[in-house]
Amino acid sequence: MTYTIARYESLKNDRFLVGFNLVDDNENSAYVEALLSSADIEGKTQEEVCQLAYETAKDKINVIKADFEAKNESILGRVFVPTES
Repeated sequence: MTYTIARYESLKNDRFLVGFNLVDDNENSAYVEALLSSADIEGKTQEEVCQLAYETAKDKINVIKADFEAKNESILGRVFVPTES
């Protein structure tokens, strides 16, 4: 799974938003956001803020991963090569 930071910004009311684009090896994709408080990220590096956002959104990400895995088990979209008898 590849996580690309799609949003990283301060919002009103002392909130901070980090959004990730998720893409797996089969090119399934999704977007997930984590809303943090400004107090939680104070004094943290960008990497630490992203890690905190990941941990905050981890349950959502696990649901998305399970959905991706279910899609990958489907035979739809696969190339079929028949054998000659």
